[in-house]
Amino acid sequence: MIPTVGQTVHYVSHGTPGGEYKSECRAAIITETNTSDTVGLCVLNPTGMLFNRTVTYHDGAETPGDPACEGLHAAGPLRYCACGWIEASYKGGTWHWPERTPTREHPIVVNIPGVSDANHADIGRQVVEAIKKYEGRGDNFA
Repeated sequence: MIPTVGQTVHYVSHGTPGGEYKSECRAAIITETNTSDTVGLCVLNPTGMLFNRTVTYHDGAETPGDPACEGLHAAGPLRYCACGWIEASYKGGTWHWPERTPTREHPIVVNIPGVSDANHADIGRQVVEAIKKYEGRGDNFA
């Protein structure tokens, strides 16, 4: 996605060296765009607001793992999986796009008459990959 003024993102607080306060994601609004990686933010903290005109993007360096893995990585308590997935770890003082929250309330169901269950799973993976491809380009589609 391309950052634009008014979009909601996450800012990662620095935390304190002694660990009294952890580094945490905070809601933020883009107030200006400098480059595709550096933006100005208004950070919304529980105790006030922070304005910073030069915040750099950080993708968290997540390791994707095996696409055939059935685990709900983002919903689980683990930071890694046997399939090779490793959770993103964001640097303090940076911004990133909000993570999606997986839900089983509204799953994407692929049901094509005459197609086996195994092929349904493969088609479902292809749909997810297509969505990720479009999201990466910043295209909007309904």
